[in-house]
Amino acid sequence: MRTEATETLTEKKEKAMNAVAEIIHGFMRDLAEALASVPDVLAGLLGGVNGR
Repeated sequence: MRTEATETLTEKKEKAMNAVAEIIHGFMRDLAEALASVPDVLAGLLGGVNGR
Protein backbone atom coordinates (compact mmCIF):
# COMPACT_ATOMS: atom_id res chain seq x y z
CA MET A 1 0.00 0.00 0.00
CA ARG A 2 2.81 2.37 0.83
CA THR A 3 4.43 1.70 -2.56
CA GLU A 4 1.16 2.42 -4.41
CA ALA A 5 0.70 5.68 -2.54
CA THR A 6 4.29 6.70 -3.26
CA GLU A 7 3.92 5.89 -6.96
CA THR A 8 0.70 7.88 -7.14
CA LEU A 9 2.34 10.83 -5.44
CA THR A 10 5.31 10.60 -7.78
CA GLU A 11 3.00 10.47 -10.80
CA LYS A 12 1.08 13.52 -9.55
CA LYS A 13 4.34 15.36 -8.99
CA GLU A 14 5.52 14.52 -12.52
CA LYS A 15 2.22 15.67 -14.03
CA ALA A 16 2.39 18.92 -12.08
CA MET A 17 5.99 19.53 -13.15
CA ASN A 18 5.05 18.87 -16.78
CA ALA A 19 2.16 21.31 -16.53
CA VAL A 20 4.44 23.98 -15.06
CA ALA A 21 7.03 23.32 -17.77
CA GLU A 22 4.36 23.74 -20.47
CA ILE A 23 3.21 27.03 -18.95
CA ILE A 24 6.78 28.33 -18.76
CA HIS A 25 7.50 27.17 -22.32
CA GLY A 26 4.38 28.96 -23.59
CA PHE A 27 5.31 32.12 -21.71
CA MET A 28 8.84 32.06 -23.09
CA ARG A 29 7.55 31.53 -26.63
CA ASP A 30 5.13 34.47 -26.28
CA LEU A 31 7.90 36.61 -24.80
CA ALA A 32 10.22 35.74 -27.69
CA GLU A 33 7.53 36.69 -30.20
CA ALA A 34 6.91 39.98 -28.40
CA LEU A 35 10.62 40.79 -28.28
CA ALA A 36 10.95 39.96 -31.97
CA SER A 37 8.39 42.67 -32.78
CA VAL A 38 10.18 45.37 -30.73
CA PRO A 39 12.40 46.61 -33.61
CA ASP A 40 9.32 47.08 -35.83
CA VAL A 41 7.50 48.97 -33.09
CA LEU A 42 10.52 51.21 -32.43
CA ALA A 43 10.98 51.86 -36.14
CA GLY A 44 7.33 52.82 -36.38
CA LEU A 45 7.60 55.18 -33.42
CA LEU A 46 10.81 56.76 -34.67
CA GLY A 47 9.38 57.04 -38.16
CA GLY A 48 6.35 58.81 -36.73
CA VAL A 49 8.52 61.21 -34.74
CA ASN A 50 10.79 61.95 -37.69
CA GLY A 51 7.87 62.28 -40.05
CA ARG A 52 6.36 65.24 -38.18
